Amino acid sequence: WVYGNSFETCVVAVVVPDVEVLKRWMASKGMTGSVSEVCALPEVKAMIFDDMVACCRAAKLRSFEIPKDIAFETEVNEQGQGFTIETDCLTPTMKLR
Repeated sequence: WVYGNSFETCVVAVVVPDVEVLKRWMASKGMTGSVSEVCALPEVKAMIFDDMVACCRAAKLRSFEIPKDIAFETEVNEQGQGFTIETDCLTPTMKLR
């Protein structure tokens, strides 16, 4: 989810990391911990942010359309969804809050 505000100079993204991919990456680095602990690490944030920026550039987005920072939503349900009605990120009609 990318958020922009006309009173701000840039957009930010709220990212729900893919838990399975993150666990494989953690195993390859010999790391342990919860998803929220690992997402707090600067190298994880940099890895995901760099990948996101590369995808934006490949899609030929303009510079003001590319997020300048990311935040993580690490509370995911059993289906791997971070934006849910239970976490108050969605309305009952499935619209983002």
